[in-house]
Amino acid sequence: MKAEERLSDTLHSLARGVDPTPDPYDRLHATWRRRERRRRAVAALLAVAVIGGADAAALWALSSGDPKAHLLEDPPPQRVEIER
Repeated sequence: MKAEERLSDTLHSLARGVDPTPDPYDRLHATWRRRERRRRAVAALLAVAVIGGADAAALWALSSGDPKAHLLEDPPPQRVEIER
């Protein structure tokens, strides 16, 4: 057996024991999808927080006012006839 054949056999036997890593594109794509999901989740939570804050501020403003301040004391206007 020549040295080249022994070296080839040794390298082949070593190569059989090595598990190839996943495709780099697949790993990058998985990372990109994970970041996209995280970005969308943060955007959704931020939108819910902003809408909830606006609702809370509106309810507070409506409930803290004087109840008599919004009543109309004048009677509604009578029907107006327009002459032609």
